[in-house]
Amino acid sequence: MSGIPFFYKSDLALLVPSAFLSFAVYALRRRQIDRHSFIYFAAMFIVLYAQMIKFDFFPVKVYLGIFLRIFFAYFVIRAVGSRFIKIFINVIVASTIISYFFYFPSYLPGIERTFISISPYFDTPFRNHNAAYMYWPGLILYNINSKGGSPPLLRNSGPFWEPGAFAGYLVVALAFNIIIYKTFFNKKGKHLLFGLLTTFSSTGYVALFAILIFYIMVKAEFVYKMILIPILIAVSIVAFTSIDFLGEKISENADISGNTHNTRFTSAMLDLNDTYENPLLGLGRSGETRFKGSLYAHENHRNNGTSGFLATYGIPFFILYFFFIYLGISKLCKIYNMKSIFALYFVILLLLIGFSEVYFFYPFFYGLPLLYPILRDWREFEDSDMYEAYKPSLEPQL
Repeated sequence: MSGIPFFYKSDLALLVPSAFLSFAVYALRRRQIDRHSFIYFAAMFIVLYAQMIKFDFFPVKVYLGIFLRIFFAYFVIRAVGSRFIKIFINVIVASTIISYFFYFPSYLPGIERTFISISPYFDTPFRNHNAAYMYWPGLILYNINSKGGSPPLLRNSGPFWEPGAFAGYLVVALAFNIIIYKTFFNKKGKHLLFGLLTTFSSTGYVALFAILIFYIMVKAEFVYKMILIPILIAVSIVAFTSIDFLGEKISENADISGNTHNTRFTSAMLDLNDTYENPLLGLGRSGETRFKGSLYAHENHRNNGTSGFLATYGIPFFILYFFFIYLGISKLCKIYNMKSIFALYFVILLLLIGFSEVYFFYPFFYGLPLLYPILRDWREFEDSDMYEAYKPSLEPQL
């Protein structure tokens, strides 16, 4: 459901039953709410309640949607337990492999047009029409939004709303893969890496270079760091200045002339102005408070997820959100004997990919701060391959 157009276009029509189904599994497994998650829920409730009082406005559907997404993520994570991260990697790898069967045939004459012609049969009957956004044709497991690269190259969206969005999920899966398997180049890592290359996403490529640097920082000896990192930085500079579509996209998104509101940097500037207006609470998710009730879609469209999240919920919740993610990833690094500094690198990667897409309003990303509890309790690992390696550090010491 997180970022796949068939599901999010259906809005509450599929979100509500999905949340209740996940709750049923959660209840059957008799999980109990933990203090960490309670703090996260309470913080969100306080922010939304304070916004309601400040703006004297109660957007019922917006608030319902936020809490359904958060609790859907929570119930799934708690029901699945310590297997969640490996399952996420496997789902993204499977989505990448499936995308090959649509992406590569699209280079053949008439094939992409055929996919588009049959796409209405795969559209959701619960579509929530929003004039502010363009919905691309899709086949549920593959979204047909291949334009924007350097002709004749097509871009791979996978099941997500656009190639850049697919790139972000691939980057997160790659980071998890590195923590767990200590390598870029296992079978799963190769699929994730190749899938990322087929997106032709400038932000995805920047994030890839960042991951490579972070990987070298935590895995390589000092001498190799001194040699490899400057080479990698030089290669990245050459790539982004000599490859046309990368340079053009970066120049386009760096435009702060004010002629458009949908570049990354312009969105960031507008969002930071909004944050300055109400730094503690943010301006909320509703258009009535976020954009002063403006219905001008072009002006209201913001595509910088990092600054948008800050402007929506305010500075304190923004810090809490990423700190809780850091705690969870830090614990994951400890379990798999990865240097704890990689948890900070993980957060930096999220801030980086969020600069180009509004990821943080989707269930998966609402759920990332909730990973810590499933990694904290040793009982979560009894039926997993992590348990034996991690058990000694969790047992009482005499």
